[in-house]
Amino acid sequence: MSRIKTLIPASVIAAAGCLMFAAVASVATAAEQAPGKCSLQLAAELQVRISASGAVVVPAKVAGQDVWLFLGSNGAFPLVYESAANQLGLEHKAITERTQLGSRTRRVESGLSSANGTLDQKVSLPSFLLGRVSLGAWQAVLLPGADRPLIQIDGHPVIGIMGTQIFRLIDAELDLANNRIRLFKATECPEAPVYWGGEYTETRMLFDRVGAMHFVMELDGRKIDTGLLSGITTPSIDEGIAKRYFGFDSQSPGVIREAGNGQEQSSYFAMSLTAAGLNVSNTRVRISDSRTTRCGSTLAGDAGESIQYATCDNTVPFTLGTGLLQKLRIYIAAKQEKIYFTSSTPAASPAPPP
Repeated sequence: MSRIKTLIPASVIAAAGCLMFAAVASVATAAEQAPGKCSLQLAAELQVRISASGAVVVPAKVAGQDVWLFLGSNGAFPLVYESAANQLGLEHKAITERTQLGSRTRRVESGLSSANGTLDQKVSLPSFLLGRVSLGAWQAVLLPGADRPLIQIDGHPVIGIMGTQIFRLIDAELDLANNRIRLFKATECPEAPVYWGGEYTETRMLFDRVGAMHFVMELDGRKIDTGLLSGITTPSIDEGIAKRYFGFDSQSPGVIREAGNGQEQSSYFAMSLTAAGLNVSNTRVRISDSRTTRCGSTLAGDAGESIQYATCDNTVPFTLGTGLLQKLRIYIAAKQEKIYFTSSTPAASPAPPP
């Protein structure tokens, strides 16, 4: 079996110009759908927390204990901090070539990569619940650091990062403008499951070789592999990708540089997002450190030619960011393998079906 270079995503990317959904995405209005054809079954509604930096934290119950998990939407595998695993009494085991990770059987190699070194241990979650939704037993990758301090929210620890395999099991609606995530039984119907009214944009949900979810968007007329969240507020792009395909980097004219909260200086460039039902202008995007030395870049993809990393999975060169997602309402349909987007405001959010 050939080695798969797999990166665990950290803060990602930023870029320039005009962003729009890929031309292959279809556009419709909810009114065009025949009434009653697509009946949704709400399984759980979760009240999430969003940090000042843009991290989204989701409540869960693991091994019978109330915990929180970061919603990182680029990586496939669930991740648990070593210090959290020790606190919860979860046993560590080696990741082997035939190890099953997450909730689905998938052959993976040992030596998963992270910015801090090799990941070669896993832990078993004997039970994993999101609200009333039971996801059964899961296998999670162990993030080393027995002394890592755990963030506490309402007296419960943040134990790790939720992977994108969840989006293959159950439908999920991200309504971050209202600090809500709704889980629905995966719809079997072929029609769009949106219930918001008005226009929306539809695009394919894609998965790389290790099961990480991504989708294709257009940035200045060029298609690029995209993720929803990276743990920061602003959209972001890999600097190497920005330089090669869009002709700018952190030193280019028009780039804004600023430091925030005592952190190192970051560079930003303006963009606008336009698609059916969406109109987001003058949004700043962050230019992030390049991974192209390690991962390379290429124009490829099963959704048509798009900019992506050549040799690394579990990571993407462009991410939307929490601030932008708070202006959108997103429905991720597991069995359809599609993502639906529309604009959202806190004051204009239709109630979900019962």
